[in-house]
Order: sequence, then structure tokens, then C-alpha cells
Amino acid sequence: MKRLLALSLLAVTPLMLLGCSGESSDPDGDAEAQREAIHRTFGSALTTAGEHASKVAGEGRWNLCGLETQGVEYLASATVTPPAGTTPAATVTAITEALSSDGWTTSKQKSQPPWAQLEQDDLLLTVQVEKLTPEVVTMSIRGECITGPDGWATSMSEEPEPIEPS
Repeated sequence: MKRLLALSLLAVTPLMLLGCSGESSDPDGDAEAQREAIHRTFGSALTTAGEHASKVAGEGRWNLCGLETQGVEYLASATVTPPAGTTPAATVTAITEALSSDGWTTSKQKSQPPWAQLEQDDLLLTVQVEKLTPEVVTMSIRGECITGPDGWATSMSEEPEPIEPS
């Protein structure tokens, strides 16, 4: 199953509950592997975004997911402040082009409102002008829903942790 990662910035686009594909035989190990992969991938994307921004701030946290069986997915989000004199729309375009140069493939793109989805391997990134705060660009990345034994998902910390450009 394709791991989904979405990239929207700080005021995260409304979260959809993704279906889980069955209980993991090692939910703790799978969860830690997902968290590490997202930190690594998102940190790299933030470095690229930072080349086209005056400020980039990212964080990650566990998010409950699943309709029939409750699980968790790791969600990372960031706000990107465009440089002085640059529009958020131009920043979305610049970040999209830079990520394309880093090996990402643009799978979907819209000009109004400015928005792009990019894919690399089994990851999906979205870059967009934030709807609630249109002077910034948002990015987010989300892992696949992981399920474990009853009560396991609610034991995961939902406290955000910073994600630095790498």
C-alpha cells in the first residue's frame, strides 16, 4: 500500500480519516520507522523550501486515524513565509520546481488557489497557499494509518515535536 504523505502548511488542511489496512504485527516498530522516515523526508523538503522563504517552521505529531479500527499516523506540517516582495503563489511555484529538481514528480497542480502535489517513491507531498492565512504557504506530510492491539493508538503522544530542515 502506498504510504501517503501530504504537505500543507501550518493551519493544516482538514484532516481526512484514512482507512487502516489491518493490524500491524509490530505497531511500535512500524510507528517509529514511519516517524523517522517522515522526519528525514520532511526535513529535506523543508531545507529545499527554506531556499525560497524568509522563514520555515515545522513540527510533527501522532494523529488518530481509521474508521473501523483506530490507529495512528504521523503528521508533519510547516509554515513557510515567503521572502519580502514575493507572493505566496510564486513561493508555491518556486518550492514545487525546486522539489522537482530534487527528484520529486509533480502529480497534480492548480493555479487557483496555488497548490501542488508531488510524488517520490511511495510518498506524496502537497504544497499550497494557506486558505486561512493566505500570506503564507503550508506544507504537511502524513504517514499511512498503523493499527495495533486495542488501546494502543490512544497511548501514542499527540504532543508536537519540532522538525528542523536537514
